[in-house]
Amino acid sequence: MAHNAAAAVDPGEGLRAPDTSSRHVVESVTHDFQVTNYPLLEGMRVRKYISSSTFTVGGYDWNIVFYPDGDDEDCAGHASAFLCYLSQAKDEVRTNLTFTMLDDQGNVQATHQLSGRLHRALKNGRGTDITLLVGGREFSAHRFMLAAQSPVFESLFGPMMDKDTRCVEIADMEPAIFEMLLHYVYTDSLPPCGEGDYDAATMQHLLVGAVRYGLDRLKVMCEKRLCRNIDASTVMSTLALATHHNSDQLRMHA
Repeated sequence: MAHNAAAAVDPGEGLRAPDTSSRHVVESVTHDFQVTNYPLLEGMRVRKYISSSTFTVGGYDWNIVFYPDGDDEDCAGHASAFLCYLSQAKDEVRTNLTFTMLDDQGNVQATHQLSGRLHRALKNGRGTDITLLVGGREFSAHRFMLAAQSPVFESLFGPMMDKDTRCVEIADMEPAIFEMLLHYVYTDSLPPCGEGDYDAATMQHLLVGAVRYGLDRLKVMCEKRLCRNIDASTVMSTLALATHHNSDQLRMHA
């Protein structure tokens, strides 16, 4: 008759626990990509690019790809730049990067400096002359900035408005969405999102706001993000949005 027996082994007697270790590497570098005779690159056409030499960071290979006339039709007329991962490794690699445009003297371009200063003016409230009331929250802003970016605000702050008006109520918009819209007005960019990207609902609401205030480039930015993230849970709402706001880009991807 056979008997099955299980022997209990004390790890302290004759067995050695395997050695384990882990490592988290953070490496920071600056790569200079010098583009000479930049005016000669204008008119290269959309999707035409130049690239930097390959450089290594954190043991992985990268390069920078630069499109003087934009990487697609939505960005035509606006330069685009991308950091490209070239290594074959399947490791998960995360990056945090900043592109800074310099002139031929090595100075940061004035447009970058200006947007930073305008954003600081928005944050510290210095010189603001209008308060926008949105869903119970107050946002202080500068009339000239709103009017310069949006034809709707330009009309609102025109001769028909009482010069003594200091507060305007914005209806049918969530405060968080208006805050993003206001950030765009001052910086021509979306506010940082942290890890990942904005969810589809946020981009849909922001697109509606962009259309409402005539911010065409912001509308394109929202469309691009929505096109990248269409799935079964968002396709119907995205298609409805495309139809209502006549967005060919969303309609084609949905």
